[in-house]
Amino acid sequence: MQFGKRWALLVSSLGALLFVAIWGLDPQLTSKLTKEDGLVETVTMALFAATSLGCAYFAWRTPDVLRWYFVLWALLGLLFWGEEVSWGQRWIGFETPESLSSNVQGEANLHNLPWLTPRVVDSPTDFITSQGAFYLGFFAYFFLLPFVFCMKPFVALRERLQFPQEPASLMLAIWLPVVVSFCLALFTPPGPIRFALTETRECFFAFAIFLYVMLLMKQIREVDQRRLAAK
Repeated sequence: MQFGKRWALLVSSLGALLFVAIWGLDPQLTSKLTKEDGLVETVTMALFAATSLGCAYFAWRTPDVLRWYFVLWALLGLLFWGEEVSWGQRWIGFETPESLSSNVQGEANLHNLPWLTPRVVDSPTDFITSQGAFYLGFFAYFFLLPFVFCMKPFVALRERLQFPQEPASLMLAIWLPVVVSFCLALFTPPGPIRFALTETRECFFAFAIFLYVMLLMKQIREVDQRRLAAK
């Protein structure tokens, strides 16, 4: 999986500047940008939808173990998209099922159930939320696993699993803006700006996942081209 240093510098710089811009904007403007079904949320939904559809297509045409990574991200992309749009409830207008009647926003989604409702993480137990679970999963896949699989005892396991190892440049592009966003949030009291940082961070996560699977798709296309050329 290739991702050049120039692209990494561009993505990381623009990502960090985006969070700084959101942090410095007028609260009323940030509220408009990050409101329900606003610009930021719409981009987030579009990225998750594109990720799911693209991965579903490549899962169908990829013959080896990599197929299961595409299956994984196709399902996760669908899950994240569905939760963002409350599974189409705001478009179709169906009533919230009785089983989800305790939903904080009264919508047909799981992440706003009381025990999963995102909140400020003040203690380890606060990670037992939809937001905390997402953060931990993202950290594990895009930082912890690549780090562990670089160690000699685990190289053979990585090769057996064909785990798509991210280059250091891609990890820089992903994690620098995320770290900036969390640092800004630490110095921001609860309110519109902090909420905007959280919503923008979710959008950046969606972009990072989309970028990752696009690079994975590019790798598969290059392998296919080499196979055709060798025939």
